Amino acid sequence: MKPGISVSVAGVVSALFAFIAVFLAAGGPARADAVADFYKAKKQVVLIISSDVGGGYDRYARTMARKLGSHIPGNPSILPKNQPGAGGIRATNALYNQSPKDGSTIGLIQATVLFEPLLGNKQAQFDVMKINWLGSTNAEVAMTVVWHASPIKSIDDLRRIEAPVGATGAASTPAFYGRLQNALLGTKMRMITGYKSQTTAFHAMEQGEIMGFPSAF
Repeated sequence: MKPGISVSVAGVVSALFAFIAVFLAAGGPARADAVADFYKAKKQVVLIISSDVGGGYDRYARTMARKLGSHIPGNPSILPKNQPGAGGIRATNALYNQSPKDGSTIGLIQATVLFEPLLGNKQAQFDVMKINWLGSTNAEVAMTVVWHASPIKSIDDLRRIEAPVGATGAASTPAFYGRLQNALLGTKMRMITGYKSQTTAFHAMEQGEIMGFPSAF
């Protein structure tokens, strides 16, 4: 935990930290040697990362990218590409609507993004039933944290005081957790969106721009 940050309340949901999504062309199962030939010819798999450089998701994705190719038939290299925006929706939209659907492009996106179409978010231009989940890099318990100089010292304080808290986009994991806690626990967190990453939001918290962050890992 970073010096000067106190934990206010544990995240309501212990969710998968992130998942890898891939869009595959329809058809029957391919033979192993055909898959290897495909990836040998491609030589490279693009890994879309839905957060900015330097954030937690970026570090997870780039760490995984170093080893993932050795577990794919044909051993392609993995090329990470950051595509932040709208809390992960921009990357997911691009993955779904623009990327080839042949297994040559995969993505690491925020764990809550695929709920957005179900919540009626019209920015989410993808069909969750056509996204294949490959696996999770980790499982974490998210925490709401507040800066030590803020008046928030307990969950009761969060119920009394309208506290500005940071998030990347309106559909980002922090915003999702913040809305969930407000609805279930009666807290009064006010989302300030637009931060590039958790790192920039933490810097804003140190500067007194916001009081906390609703989904720190």
